[in-house]
Amino acid sequence: MKKTCTVILSFFIGMLFVSGQGSLSQRASIAVPYNNAISSFKTSTCIDTIRYPDSKLTNLVELDSLSFNGISAYSQAYHFSGSGIIHGFNAYILLDFDNTAGNTNPIRLIASVHQLFNINTNYPNAPDLLIHTDTVDVFDVSFRDQPLMFSSPVAVTDSFVLVLELDTTALPPTLPYYGYNGYADGLGESLSWANYLGIWYNCYYDWGGAWDSDMLLSPIFEETFTTAYTVDTDTICLGESVKFTNTTLASIDTMFYTASNSYSLDLDNMNIVTPFDTNYTHTYSTEFLYNTQVMATRYGYTANCVDSAQEVVLVNDTAIADFSFVHLGGGNYQFTSTSTAANTYSWDFGDTSPLDINQNPTHTYVSSNNFTVCLTVTDSNGCNVDSVCKVVSFVLDVDDFDAADYVKIYPIPATKYFNITVPNNYYGGEIVITDVVGQELKSVEVEHQDKVKVSTEEMESGIYFVSIDFKGERVFTKRIVVNK
Repeated sequence: MKKTCTVILSFFIGMLFVSGQGSLSQRASIAVPYNNAISSFKTSTCIDTIRYPDSKLTNLVELDSLSFNGISAYSQAYHFSGSGIIHGFNAYILLDFDNTAGNTNPIRLIASVHQLFNINTNYPNAPDLLIHTDTVDVFDVSFRDQPLMFSSPVAVTDSFVLVLELDTTALPPTLPYYGYNGYADGLGESLSWANYLGIWYNCYYDWGGAWDSDMLLSPIFEETFTTAYTVDTDTICLGESVKFTNTTLASIDTMFYTASNSYSLDLDNMNIVTPFDTNYTHTYSTEFLYNTQVMATRYGYTANCVDSAQEVVLVNDTAIADFSFVHLGGGNYQFTSTSTAANTYSWDFGDTSPLDINQNPTHTYVSSNNFTVCLTVTDSNGCNVDSVCKVVSFVLDVDDFDAADYVKIYPIPATKYFNITVPNNYYGGEIVITDVVGQELKSVEVEHQDKVKVSTEEMESGIYFVSIDFKGERVFTKRIVVNK
């Protein structure tokens, strides 16, 4: 097969050199402008011109003649998986060499899409079964490409091959026409074929690698681009974490984009996570209904495709218990809950009375004591239960109780010191120590302490009297013994 192809090609090249029509090895010094302007848009359906062959160009392109007695068609393969639509393709077709557009009559060619067929390892990417064909008008647009649009979109679900060929049914104007290819820029991928005298030849393997070429046929391609992500839970309690996972299906069709997709995650709290390629775990610091969003961009050749997805995360506040209280007189107290996010309340007043479930209850103590009051709250979201405890020191008013029942002095007999317990009723009073003849030996102010320590350093062994004076009145007196 290869030997036969080489003989035919040698003849073909010699014939074209003689006729002056150009050849497969003839390279014209014509620079092809390449417009790579990027326009971004927010849509889930994207149309891009897939300029994969152009992106591989490292040199000036080559012009190859199209004629009925030589190369009458050429193809370019694209590896694809998924679902897409081909609206047409861009092609470089030169109708004359004067660099003036519109001064040569248009011609009619056949543009088609075929299934891709790998004959064997050495002959891949061949055009196979026809999917769609159309006649297209090609105009004199000088040295640039032009869109050749199909009459109706062509759906593809697998790799495909674009073919451009002469129309044998049309009355041909002056031949030849010239098609562009990227000579020596195929990178050995053998994506292109040429039809010479009715037989298809691979542009890499059939020429022993000497003509490593890609044909500059670029599909105008529409593909649905959709991004997606998940949250492991859409309702959490304040202080808990939520895990975001990017579930966007990554494209394996590397010919169809210029860079890997980019993703950013907007947490709706003035924080944007980028890149968001796999997953991210976040703990919110404020209760709120967060409208999170992922923005995804696929980078094309002439357009970027942008899509977004949204997930709502509800962060519920957690109950925090707290309260204040006010003494109303006697044994009566007003308790006020200052808890946050509380839904239920349970009060334990520390005196064996039943629990109270009111938010702001009153309570009456019937005896003096230091009572530990605890408030337990829960929230309506089932997030947590919280408790707080405070001590309420209740004693009867000075006029309502006998101080002798509450003031304690120990140890007796005293040696180096003795302690006096003082109820809070007498805070601000004074402890007075006198001898048996009533002479005052020392005095100690009662501040906000319930126990006062008195030294006996200045006292001899004997009998003394300990008194408490409060608001100009002596409310307590007791005899003690000092024994050194």
